[in-house]
Amino acid sequence: MPPFPDPADASGSRSNDPRFPDPNFKWRLKENQKKLRRDADQLLELAKALKEDADKTEEVNVLSLSLVRKAEAIEKLAKQIKGLARTA
Repeated sequence: MPPFPDPADASGSRSNDPRFPDPNFKWRLKENQKKLRRDADQLLELAKALKEDADKTEEVNVLSLSLVRKAEAIEKLAKQIKGLARTA
């Protein structure tokens, strides 16, 4: 009969064993939530700035490069927020 496995693996870590929850889980969850709130606030500010610029832009067939760049920044930040929300 094989001996019982040591709860700590060869490196002394229990991170792969589901019986031992990650001791930093709650701390990491709180940090993710803080970052998510901070990023959401930043996303709101970027969206407001984009709206203001769009309202100031005359009706033309081409959008200004600054509008396009702001929209890209908003998209990038939204993807970061989505990733944080999935890990929370």
